[in-house]
Amino acid sequence: MRHLIPVSQVRNLRADTLGRLAQVVSQIRLISRRFETVLQATDIQDASCDRVQLDSIFRLMLASHNQDFETGTHLLRVSRFSHALALAMSLQPAEAMEIGTAAPMHDVGKIVIPGAVLCKRRPLSPEERRIMETHTTLGADLLNPARSSVMVTARIIALTHHERWDGTGYPAGLQGSDIPLCGRIVMLADQYDALRSERPYKPRLTHERVCEILLRGDGRTMPEHFAPGILEAFLKVEAKFATDYSELTDLEALAAALETPPEPATGAAAVAAPSPDLETPVPQL
Repeated sequence: MRHLIPVSQVRNLRADTLGRLAQVVSQIRLISRRFETVLQATDIQDASCDRVQLDSIFRLMLASHNQDFETGTHLLRVSRFSHALALAMSLQPAEAMEIGTAAPMHDVGKIVIPGAVLCKRRPLSPEERRIMETHTTLGADLLNPARSSVMVTARIIALTHHERWDGTGYPAGLQGSDIPLCGRIVMLADQYDALRSERPYKPRLTHERVCEILLRGDGRTMPEHFAPGILEAFLKVEAKFATDYSELTDLEALAAALETPPEPATGAAAVAAPSPDLETPVPQL
Protein backbone atom coordinates (compact mmCIF):
# COMPACT_ATOMS: atom_id res chain seq x y z
CA MET A 1 0.00 0.00 0.00
CA ARG A 2 1.38 3.42 -0.92
CA HIS A 3 1.71 6.09 1.74
CA LEU A 4 -1.17 8.55 1.87
CA ILE A 5 1.32 11.39 2.39
CA PRO A 6 4.78 11.76 0.83
CA VAL A 7 7.59 10.73 3.14
CA SER A 8 9.22 14.16 2.79
CA GLN A 9 6.13 15.75 4.32
CA VAL A 10 5.77 13.14 7.04
CA ARG A 11 9.30 13.82 8.28
CA ASN A 12 8.41 17.49 8.75
CA LEU A 13 5.16 16.93 10.64
CA ARG A 14 5.08 17.25 14.40
CA ALA A 15 4.39 14.18 16.52
CA ASP A 16 0.96 15.41 17.60
CA THR A 17 0.05 16.00 13.95
CA LEU A 18 1.07 12.45 13.05
CA GLY A 19 -1.02 11.07 15.88
CA ARG A 20 -4.05 12.97 14.72
CA LEU A 21 -3.41 11.94 11.13
CA ALA A 22 -3.30 8.29 12.13
CA GLN A 23 -6.68 8.63 13.82
CA VAL A 24 -8.20 10.35 10.80
CA VAL A 25 -6.80 7.81 8.34
CA SER A 26 -8.15 5.01 10.54
CA GLN A 27 -11.61 6.59 10.49
CA ILE A 28 -11.51 7.10 6.72
CA ARG A 29 -10.42 3.50 6.15
CA LEU A 30 -13.28 2.29 8.35
CA ILE A 31 -15.72 4.42 6.37
CA SER A 32 -14.26 3.08 3.13
CA ARG A 33 -14.63 -0.54 4.23
CA ARG A 34 -18.26 0.04 5.17
CA PHE A 35 -18.81 1.86 1.89
CA GLU A 36 -17.35 -1.04 -0.12
CA THR A 37 -19.63 -3.45 1.75
CA VAL A 38 -22.63 -1.37 0.75
CA LEU A 39 -21.50 -1.33 -2.88
CA GLN A 40 -21.17 -5.11 -2.94
CA ALA A 41 -24.62 -5.62 -1.45
CA THR A 42 -26.59 -3.11 -3.51
CA ASP A 43 -26.94 -1.77 -7.02
CA ILE A 44 -26.00 1.84 -6.25
CA GLN A 45 -24.84 3.86 -9.26
CA ASP A 46 -22.13 6.53 -9.38
CA ALA A 47 -24.27 9.49 -8.31
CA SER A 48 -25.43 7.79 -5.13
CA CYS A 49 -21.90 6.51 -4.43
CA ASP A 50 -20.60 10.07 -4.62
CA ARG A 51 -23.31 11.17 -2.22
CA VAL A 52 -22.34 8.54 0.36
CA GLN A 53 -18.61 9.34 0.04
CA LEU A 54 -19.12 13.10 0.30
CA ASP A 55 -21.53 12.72 3.20
CA SER A 56 -19.00 10.61 5.13
CA ILE A 57 -16.10 12.99 4.55
CA PHE A 58 -18.23 16.09 5.21
CA ARG A 59 -19.35 14.76 8.58
CA LEU A 60 -15.80 13.71 9.46
CA MET A 61 -14.62 17.23 8.67
CA LEU A 62 -17.26 18.74 10.94
CA ALA A 63 -16.33 16.39 13.78
CA SER A 64 -12.62 17.11 13.36
CA HIS A 65 -13.23 20.88 13.30
CA ASN A 66 -15.42 20.96 16.38
CA GLN A 67 -13.33 23.82 17.80
CA ASP A 68 -14.41 26.04 14.88
CA PHE A 69 -18.15 26.74 14.92
CA GLU A 70 -17.92 28.57 11.59
CA THR A 71 -16.59 25.59 9.65
CA GLY A 72 -19.92 24.07 8.71
CA THR A 73 -21.55 27.23 7.41
CA HIS A 74 -18.30 28.16 5.63
CA LEU A 75 -18.43 24.90 3.69
CA LEU A 76 -22.05 25.46 2.67
CA ARG A 77 -21.37 29.03 1.58
CA VAL A 78 -18.32 28.10 -0.49
CA SER A 79 -20.42 25.42 -2.15
CA ARG A 80 -23.10 27.92 -3.12
CA PHE A 81 -20.62 30.55 -4.27
CA SER A 82 -18.72 28.04 -6.40
CA HIS A 83 -21.89 26.79 -8.05
CA ALA A 84 -23.01 30.35 -8.84
CA LEU A 85 -19.61 31.25 -10.34
CA ALA A 86 -19.55 28.13 -12.48
CA LEU A 87 -23.01 28.88 -13.90
CA ALA A 88 -22.02 32.51 -14.51
CA MET A 89 -19.08 31.22 -16.56
CA SER A 90 -21.57 29.33 -18.77
CA LEU A 91 -20.50 25.89 -17.64
CA GLN A 92 -23.04 23.15 -18.23
CA PRO A 93 -25.43 22.71 -15.27
CA ALA A 94 -24.00 19.26 -14.55
CA GLU A 95 -20.44 20.64 -14.48
CA ALA A 96 -21.47 23.52 -12.23
CA MET A 97 -23.25 21.11 -9.91
CA GLU A 98 -20.19 18.86 -9.72
CA ILE A 99 -17.97 21.79 -8.73
CA GLY A 100 -20.51 23.01 -6.19
CA THR A 101 -20.85 19.52 -4.74
CA ALA A 102 -17.09 18.97 -4.51
CA ALA A 103 -16.27 22.47 -3.20
CA PRO A 104 -16.91 21.67 0.50
CA MET A 105 -13.95 19.29 0.37
CA HIS A 106 -11.52 22.15 -0.34
CA ASP A 107 -10.16 22.24 3.21
CA VAL A 108 -10.38 18.53 4.03
CA GLY A 109 -6.63 18.52 4.71
CA LYS A 110 -7.20 20.73 7.75
CA ILE A 111 -8.49 17.75 9.69
CA VAL A 112 -4.84 16.82 10.32
CA ILE A 113 -3.60 20.32 11.12
CA PRO A 114 -2.93 20.73 14.87
CA GLY A 115 -5.71 22.58 16.68
CA ALA A 116 -3.18 25.00 18.16
CA VAL A 117 -2.41 26.17 14.62
CA LEU A 118 -5.87 25.81 13.11
CA CYS A 119 -7.64 27.79 15.83
CA LYS A 120 -4.91 30.22 16.84
CA ARG A 121 -6.39 33.58 17.80
CA ARG A 122 -3.44 35.58 16.48
CA PRO A 123 -1.66 35.71 13.11
CA LEU A 124 0.40 32.61 12.40
CA SER A 125 4.17 32.52 12.69
CA PRO A 126 6.18 31.59 9.55
CA GLU A 127 6.52 28.00 10.80
CA GLU A 128 2.82 27.78 11.65
CA ARG A 129 1.98 29.21 8.23
CA ARG A 130 4.11 26.50 6.61
CA ILE A 131 2.23 23.84 8.57
CA MET A 132 -1.13 25.37 7.64
CA GLU A 133 -0.24 25.44 3.94
CA THR A 134 0.31 21.68 3.94
CA HIS A 135 -3.47 21.24 4.17
CA THR A 136 -3.62 21.41 0.36
CA THR A 137 -1.34 18.44 -0.32
CA LEU A 138 -2.60 16.56 2.74
CA GLY A 139 -6.16 16.99 1.54
CA ALA A 140 -5.31 15.72 -1.94
CA ASP A 141 -3.67 12.66 -0.40
CA LEU A 142 -6.65 11.99 1.87
CA LEU A 143 -8.97 12.05 -1.17
CA ASN A 144 -6.75 9.68 -3.15
CA PRO A 145 -7.54 7.36 -4.84
CA ALA A 146 -10.51 9.14 -6.37
CA ARG A 147 -12.59 6.71 -8.42
CA SER A 148 -15.52 8.92 -9.47
CA SER A 149 -15.77 12.20 -11.33
CA VAL A 150 -16.95 14.28 -8.39
CA MET A 151 -14.25 12.87 -6.10
CA VAL A 152 -11.58 13.59 -8.72
CA THR A 153 -12.87 17.17 -8.83
CA ALA A 154 -12.82 17.36 -5.03
CA ARG A 155 -9.20 16.17 -4.96
CA ILE A 156 -8.15 18.76 -7.57
CA ILE A 157 -9.92 21.50 -5.62
CA ALA A 158 -8.27 20.47 -2.35
CA LEU A 159 -4.86 20.65 -4.01
CA THR A 160 -5.23 23.86 -6.06
CA HIS A 161 -7.66 26.21 -4.30
CA HIS A 162 -4.79 28.36 -2.99
CA GLU A 163 -3.00 28.70 -6.32
CA ARG A 164 -3.08 32.23 -7.77
CA TRP A 165 -3.42 33.39 -11.36
CA ASP A 166 -0.14 35.35 -11.11
CA GLY A 167 1.80 32.34 -9.79
CA THR A 168 2.21 33.57 -6.20
CA GLY A 169 0.02 30.91 -4.61
CA TYR A 170 0.75 27.49 -3.13
CA PRO A 171 1.56 24.61 -2.98
CA ALA A 172 3.03 24.43 -6.51
CA GLY A 173 3.07 28.08 -7.60
CA LEU A 174 0.94 27.28 -10.65
CA GLN A 175 0.20 30.19 -12.95
CA GLY A 176 -2.61 31.13 -15.35
CA SER A 177 -4.41 28.36 -17.17
CA ASP A 178 -2.14 25.75 -15.57
CA ILE A 179 -4.48 26.05 -12.58
CA PRO A 180 -7.51 23.78 -13.10
CA LEU A 181 -10.74 25.71 -13.60
CA CYS A 182 -12.41 24.18 -10.55
CA GLY A 183 -9.50 25.34 -8.39
CA ARG A 184 -9.72 28.88 -9.81
CA ILE A 185 -13.44 29.02 -9.06
CA VAL A 186 -13.20 27.76 -5.48
CA MET A 187 -10.21 30.03 -4.82
CA LEU A 188 -12.37 33.14 -5.29
CA ALA A 189 -15.35 31.64 -3.48
CA ASP A 190 -13.16 30.76 -0.50
CA GLN A 191 -11.43 34.15 -0.49
CA TYR A 192 -14.74 36.04 -0.58
CA ASP A 193 -16.02 34.08 2.40
CA ALA A 194 -12.78 34.51 4.34
CA LEU A 195 -12.90 38.29 3.85
CA ARG A 196 -16.56 38.51 4.82
CA SER A 197 -16.14 36.42 7.98
CA GLU A 198 -14.93 37.54 11.37
CA ARG A 199 -11.77 35.96 12.68
CA PRO A 200 -9.95 36.40 16.01
CA TYR A 201 -7.35 38.50 14.16
CA LYS A 202 -9.65 40.41 11.77
CA PRO A 203 -13.13 41.98 11.71
CA ARG A 204 -16.05 40.98 9.51
CA LEU A 205 -16.05 43.01 6.27
CA THR A 206 -19.09 44.22 4.37
CA HIS A 207 -20.02 42.85 0.96
CA GLU A 208 -19.20 46.21 -0.61
CA ARG A 209 -15.74 46.32 0.97
CA VAL A 210 -14.97 42.74 -0.10
CA CYS A 211 -16.01 43.52 -3.69
CA GLU A 212 -13.65 46.50 -3.63
CA ILE A 213 -10.79 44.35 -2.35
CA LEU A 214 -11.34 41.61 -4.93
CA LEU A 215 -11.58 44.05 -7.84
CA ARG A 216 -9.03 46.68 -6.78
CA GLY A 217 -6.88 45.03 -4.13
CA ASP A 218 -5.78 46.01 -0.66
CA GLY A 219 -2.09 45.09 -0.82
CA ARG A 220 -2.69 41.62 0.57
CA THR A 221 -5.45 40.36 -1.72
CA MET A 222 -5.02 41.60 -5.29
CA PRO A 223 -7.10 41.24 -8.48
CA GLU A 224 -4.16 39.63 -10.27
CA HIS A 225 -4.55 36.69 -7.91
CA PHE A 226 -7.75 35.73 -9.75
CA ALA A 227 -8.37 34.67 -13.34
CA PRO A 228 -9.95 37.55 -15.31
CA GLY A 229 -12.82 35.30 -16.34
CA ILE A 230 -13.52 34.44 -12.70
CA LEU A 231 -13.71 38.13 -11.77
CA GLU A 232 -16.04 38.80 -14.69
CA ALA A 233 -18.28 35.97 -13.53
CA PHE A 234 -18.20 37.32 -9.97
CA LEU A 235 -19.50 40.68 -11.16
CA LYS A 236 -22.50 38.91 -12.68
CA VAL A 237 -23.44 37.14 -9.45
CA GLU A 238 -22.03 39.32 -6.67
CA ALA A 239 -25.56 40.16 -5.47
CA LYS A 240 -26.24 36.44 -5.04
CA PHE A 241 -23.03 36.12 -3.02
CA ALA A 242 -24.34 38.78 -0.63
CA THR A 243 -27.72 37.07 -0.32
CA ASP A 244 -26.25 33.61 0.21
CA TYR A 245 -23.82 34.90 2.82
CA SER A 246 -26.65 36.51 4.76
CA GLU A 247 -28.70 33.31 4.64
CA LEU A 248 -25.85 31.13 5.88
CA THR A 249 -24.20 33.07 8.68
CA ASP A 250 -25.41 31.06 11.64
CA LEU A 251 -25.54 27.42 12.68
CA GLU A 252 -29.31 27.15 12.20
CA ALA A 253 -28.79 26.85 8.44
CA LEU A 254 -26.19 24.13 8.98
CA ALA A 255 -28.49 22.27 11.35
CA ALA A 256 -31.28 22.39 8.78
CA ALA A 257 -28.93 21.01 6.09
CA LEU A 258 -27.69 18.21 8.34
CA GLU A 259 -31.25 17.19 9.18
CA THR A 260 -32.26 16.92 5.51
CA PRO A 261 -32.26 13.20 4.63
CA PRO A 262 -30.81 12.09 1.30
CA GLU A 263 -33.27 11.40 -1.48
CA PRO A 264 -33.60 7.66 -2.11
CA ALA A 265 -32.30 6.84 -5.58
CA THR A 266 -31.04 3.62 -7.11
CA GLY A 267 -30.13 2.31 -10.52
CA ALA A 268 -30.35 4.66 -13.49
CA ALA A 269 -32.50 7.10 -11.51
CA ALA A 270 -29.59 7.69 -9.14
CA VAL A 271 -27.40 8.87 -12.00
CA ALA A 272 -29.99 11.13 -13.55
CA ALA A 273 -31.62 12.52 -10.42
CA PRO A 274 -30.85 16.24 -9.98
CA SER A 275 -30.36 17.92 -6.64
CA PRO A 276 -33.70 19.00 -5.13
CA ASP A 277 -32.42 22.59 -5.07
CA LEU A 278 -30.13 23.54 -7.95
CA GLU A 279 -29.29 26.80 -6.23
CA THR A 280 -27.89 24.98 -3.20
CA PRO A 281 -25.39 22.39 -4.49
CA VAL A 282 -24.34 20.92 -1.18
CA PRO A 283 -23.92 17.26 -0.30
CA GLN A 284 -27.27 15.73 0.61
CA LEU A 285 -26.85 15.21 4.35
